[in-house]
Amino acid sequence: MIARPKGGAVLTDTERWYSRAHFNLGADYHFKGMIDQAGNEYRQALEIDENEYGSLNNLAAIAFEDGERETAVDLLMKTIRANRRRHLAYLNLAVIHYLDGDYEKAAAEIRGAFKRKSNNPQALYLMALISLQEGKAEQTLKYLSQSLLLDPLNSQAGFYLGILKMREGFFEEATRCFKDVLKNEPKHLCALSNLGLAYYHRGMFYESVKYFKRA
Repeated sequence: MIARPKGGAVLTDTERWYSRAHFNLGADYHFKGMIDQAGNEYRQALEIDENEYGSLNNLAAIAFEDGERETAVDLLMKTIRANRRRHLAYLNLAVIHYLDGDYEKAAAEIRGAFKRKSNNPQALYLMALISLQEGKAEQTLKYLSQSLLLDPLNSQAGFYLGILKMREGFFEEATRCFKDVLKNEPKHLCALSNLGLAYYHRGMFYESVKYFKRA
Protein backbone atom coordinates (compact mmCIF):
# COMPACT_ATOMS: atom_id res chain seq x y z
CA MET A 1 0.00 0.00 0.00
CA ILE A 2 1.17 3.53 -0.74
CA ALA A 3 1.83 5.51 2.44
CA ARG A 4 0.81 9.10 3.12
CA PRO A 5 3.46 11.66 2.07
CA LYS A 6 5.53 12.96 4.97
CA GLY A 7 5.92 16.55 6.08
CA GLY A 8 3.05 17.98 4.06
CA ALA A 9 4.58 16.89 0.74
CA VAL A 10 2.47 17.47 -2.35
CA LEU A 11 0.71 14.34 -3.58
CA THR A 12 1.80 12.89 -6.88
CA ASP A 13 -0.72 11.96 -9.56
CA THR A 14 -0.09 8.28 -8.78
CA GLU A 15 -0.83 8.79 -5.08
CA ARG A 16 -4.02 10.67 -5.89
CA TRP A 17 -5.04 7.86 -8.24
CA TYR A 18 -4.51 5.19 -5.56
CA SER A 19 -6.41 7.24 -2.99
CA ARG A 20 -9.29 7.72 -5.39
CA ALA A 21 -9.25 4.01 -6.29
CA HIS A 22 -9.73 3.09 -2.61
CA PHE A 23 -12.58 5.59 -2.40
CA ASN A 24 -14.28 4.15 -5.50
CA LEU A 25 -14.00 0.62 -4.14
CA GLY A 26 -15.38 1.83 -0.79
CA ALA A 27 -18.29 3.54 -2.53
CA ASP A 28 -19.08 0.29 -4.34
CA TYR A 29 -19.08 -1.62 -1.04
CA HIS A 30 -21.18 1.15 0.51
CA PHE A 31 -23.78 0.89 -2.26
CA LYS A 32 -24.00 -2.88 -1.69
CA GLY A 33 -24.53 -2.40 2.05
CA MET A 34 -21.08 -3.80 2.98
CA ILE A 35 -20.40 -1.02 5.46
CA ASP A 36 -17.34 -2.46 7.27
CA GLN A 37 -15.54 -3.08 3.99
CA ALA A 38 -16.53 0.39 2.76
CA GLY A 39 -15.14 2.01 5.90
CA ASN A 40 -11.84 0.15 5.53
CA GLU A 41 -11.42 1.37 1.95
CA TYR A 42 -12.24 4.95 2.90
CA ARG A 43 -9.66 4.84 5.70
CA GLN A 44 -7.05 3.45 3.31
CA ALA A 45 -7.81 6.31 0.91
CA LEU A 46 -7.20 8.76 3.76
CA GLU A 47 -3.90 7.08 4.65
CA ILE A 48 -2.69 8.25 1.24
CA ASP A 49 -4.55 11.57 1.01
CA GLU A 50 -5.84 12.79 4.37
CA ASN A 51 -8.07 15.34 2.62
CA GLU A 52 -9.76 12.94 0.18
CA TYR A 53 -13.19 14.54 0.00
CA GLY A 54 -15.43 11.56 -0.75
CA SER A 55 -13.90 9.33 1.91
CA LEU A 56 -14.22 11.97 4.64
CA ASN A 57 -17.81 12.70 3.67
CA ASN A 58 -18.84 9.03 3.48
CA LEU A 59 -17.11 8.10 6.74
CA ALA A 60 -19.12 10.92 8.33
CA ALA A 61 -22.30 9.35 6.94
CA ILE A 62 -21.34 5.95 8.39
CA ALA A 63 -20.56 7.51 11.77
CA PHE A 64 -23.89 9.31 11.82
CA GLU A 65 -25.79 6.12 10.94
CA ASP A 66 -23.97 4.39 13.82
CA GLY A 67 -25.13 7.10 16.23
CA GLU A 68 -21.68 8.67 16.50
CA ARG A 69 -22.85 12.24 16.02
CA GLU A 70 -19.73 14.03 17.27
CA THR A 71 -17.48 11.92 15.06
CA ALA A 72 -19.70 12.69 12.07
CA VAL A 73 -19.58 16.44 12.79
CA ASP A 74 -15.78 16.37 13.22
CA LEU A 75 -15.33 14.56 9.90
CA LEU A 76 -17.63 16.96 8.09
CA MET A 77 -15.83 19.97 9.56
CA LYS A 78 -12.53 18.49 8.36
CA THR A 79 -14.10 17.95 4.94
CA ILE A 80 -15.14 21.60 4.79
CA ARG A 81 -11.73 22.87 5.93
CA ALA A 82 -9.97 20.79 3.28
CA ASN A 83 -12.45 21.36 0.45
CA ARG A 84 -14.09 24.75 0.92
CA ARG A 85 -15.46 24.85 -2.62
CA ARG A 86 -17.52 21.68 -2.18
CA HIS A 87 -21.16 21.99 -1.09
CA LEU A 88 -22.15 18.46 -0.01
CA ALA A 89 -20.43 18.50 3.39
CA TYR A 90 -22.26 21.73 4.26
CA LEU A 91 -25.57 20.03 3.44
CA ASN A 92 -24.79 16.94 5.49
CA LEU A 93 -23.79 19.10 8.44
CA ALA A 94 -27.02 21.04 8.01
CA VAL A 95 -29.01 17.78 8.16
CA ILE A 96 -27.38 16.87 11.49
CA HIS A 97 -28.20 20.29 12.98
CA TYR A 98 -31.74 20.07 11.58
CA LEU A 99 -32.31 16.68 13.20
CA ASP A 100 -30.93 18.12 16.47
CA GLY A 101 -33.56 20.86 16.23
CA ASP A 102 -30.90 23.58 15.87
CA TYR A 103 -32.48 25.33 12.87
CA GLU A 104 -30.28 28.42 13.12
CA LYS A 105 -27.09 26.38 12.72
CA ALA A 106 -28.69 24.27 9.99
CA ALA A 107 -29.63 27.40 8.03
CA ALA A 108 -26.09 28.78 8.43
CA GLU A 109 -24.61 25.61 6.91
CA ILE A 110 -27.11 25.71 4.04
CA ARG A 111 -26.08 29.28 3.30
CA GLY A 112 -22.52 27.95 3.09
CA ALA A 113 -23.72 25.39 0.54
CA PHE A 114 -25.50 28.10 -1.45
CA LYS A 115 -22.23 30.04 -1.75
CA ARG A 116 -20.66 27.00 -3.44
CA LYS A 117 -23.66 25.98 -5.53
CA SER A 118 -26.55 28.44 -5.69
CA ASN A 119 -29.08 26.37 -7.62
CA ASN A 120 -29.12 23.33 -5.36
CA PRO A 121 -32.48 21.55 -5.01
CA GLN A 122 -31.47 19.67 -1.84
CA ALA A 123 -30.36 22.89 -0.13
CA LEU A 124 -33.59 24.62 -1.13
CA TYR A 125 -35.61 21.66 0.17
CA LEU A 126 -33.79 21.75 3.51
CA MET A 127 -34.44 25.48 3.80
CA ALA A 128 -38.11 24.74 3.14
CA LEU A 129 -38.17 22.19 5.98
CA ILE A 130 -36.54 24.68 8.35
CA SER A 131 -39.01 27.40 7.36
CA LEU A 132 -41.86 24.92 7.87
CA GLN A 133 -40.64 24.12 11.40
CA GLU A 134 -40.39 27.82 12.15
CA GLY A 135 -43.94 28.45 10.91
CA LYS A 136 -42.87 30.63 7.99
CA ALA A 137 -45.42 29.52 5.41
CA GLU A 138 -44.54 32.05 2.71
CA GLN A 139 -40.82 31.22 2.81
CA THR A 140 -41.62 27.50 2.85
CA LEU A 141 -43.73 27.85 -0.31
CA LYS A 142 -40.96 29.81 -2.00
CA TYR A 143 -38.23 27.28 -1.22
CA LEU A 144 -40.40 24.27 -2.11
CA SER A 145 -41.38 25.80 -5.45
CA GLN A 146 -37.75 26.62 -6.28
CA SER A 147 -36.61 23.13 -5.26
CA LEU A 148 -39.24 21.45 -7.42
CA LEU A 149 -38.30 23.55 -10.44
CA LEU A 150 -34.79 22.09 -10.21
CA ASP A 151 -35.85 18.59 -9.11
CA PRO A 152 -39.45 17.76 -10.13
CA LEU A 153 -39.02 14.16 -8.91
CA ASN A 154 -38.65 15.15 -5.24
CA SER A 155 -41.86 13.56 -3.99
CA GLN A 156 -41.59 14.90 -0.44
CA ALA A 157 -41.16 18.47 -1.66
CA GLY A 158 -44.25 18.08 -3.84
CA PHE A 159 -46.18 16.56 -0.95
CA TYR A 160 -45.36 19.40 1.46
CA LEU A 161 -46.23 21.93 -1.21
CA GLY A 162 -49.63 20.25 -1.57
CA ILE A 163 -50.17 20.32 2.19
CA LEU A 164 -49.43 24.04 2.36
CA LYS A 165 -51.69 24.77 -0.60
CA MET A 166 -54.49 22.86 1.10
CA ARG A 167 -53.96 24.69 4.41
CA GLU A 168 -54.41 27.96 2.54
CA GLY A 169 -57.62 26.69 0.91
CA PHE A 170 -56.18 26.30 -2.60
CA PHE A 171 -57.65 22.83 -3.08
CA GLU A 172 -57.33 22.71 -6.86
CA GLU A 173 -53.61 23.55 -6.64
CA ALA A 174 -53.21 21.01 -3.84
CA THR A 175 -54.86 18.39 -6.05
CA ARG A 176 -52.30 19.03 -8.79
CA CYS A 177 -49.42 18.77 -6.30
CA PHE A 178 -50.58 15.43 -4.89
CA LYS A 179 -51.24 14.03 -8.38
CA ASP A 180 -47.72 15.02 -9.42
CA VAL A 181 -46.34 13.18 -6.39
CA LEU A 182 -48.30 10.06 -7.32
CA LYS A 183 -46.94 10.13 -10.87
CA ASN A 184 -43.47 9.64 -9.40
CA GLU A 185 -44.47 7.53 -6.40
CA PRO A 186 -47.86 5.81 -6.96
CA LYS A 187 -47.94 4.22 -3.47
CA HIS A 188 -47.23 7.41 -1.51
CA LEU A 189 -49.92 6.81 1.14
CA CYS A 190 -49.95 10.34 2.54
CA ALA A 191 -50.36 11.80 -0.95
CA LEU A 192 -53.21 9.37 -1.67
CA SER A 193 -55.14 10.24 1.50
CA ASN A 194 -54.56 13.98 1.15
CA LEU A 195 -55.60 13.88 -2.50
CA GLY A 196 -58.83 12.28 -1.32
CA LEU A 197 -59.21 15.09 1.20
CA ALA A 198 -58.53 17.76 -1.43
CA TYR A 199 -61.20 16.27 -3.70
CA TYR A 200 -63.60 16.16 -0.73
CA HIS A 201 -63.13 19.90 -0.13
CA ARG A 202 -63.80 20.50 -3.82
CA GLY A 203 -67.10 18.61 -3.55
CA MET A 204 -65.85 15.82 -5.83
CA PHE A 205 -66.99 12.98 -3.59
CA TYR A 206 -66.63 10.10 -6.06
CA GLU A 207 -62.95 11.00 -6.67
CA SER A 208 -62.47 11.54 -2.95
CA VAL A 209 -63.69 8.05 -2.02
CA LYS A 210 -61.60 6.48 -4.80
CA TYR A 211 -58.37 7.86 -3.39
CA PHE A 212 -59.30 7.25 0.24
CA LYS A 213 -59.80 3.57 -0.64
CA ARG A 214 -56.33 3.41 -2.19
CA ALA A 215 -54.65 4.96 0.84
